[in-house]
Amino acid sequence: DPEADGSVEIRSGMNHKCLEILSFNNDNGAHTGMWDCWGGANQRWYWDGSQIRSGMNNKCLDVLAFNNDNGARVGMWDCWGGANQRWYWDGDRIRSELNNKCLDVLAFNNDNGAEVGMWDCVGGANQRWYTQ
Repeated sequence: DPEADGSVEIRSGMNHKCLEILSFNNDNGAHTGMWDCWGGANQRWYWDGSQIRSGMNNKCLDVLAFNNDNGARVGMWDCWGGANQRWYWDGDRIRSELNNKCLDVLAFNNDNGAEVGMWDCVGGANQRWYTQ
């Protein structure tokens, strides 16, 4: 359910943890990862057309360096609308318009701080997402 400001948490279907900007890092290239949900601004997101913007700094979720490899890191960058910043829902998966790969909790890691990246869509729980 969106907050009054329209922001949502993006939660993993694997462990119900939240996608967040790690360490409240405001820099371009800041990494995203998974953490226990607690409602912080670094865990709030807005769907802005095909872009996913942070409630913390209004930057966009970005496939860093246009990397098409499995395991490519996803981080934050100033929004500019490139294919590496455009996303779409495919059932309960979040896919990149850059390469149609899926947002993935890498290595099925359940720890706080687990890395988030891109991977071929294979349907694992670590590629399933919901908003709350």
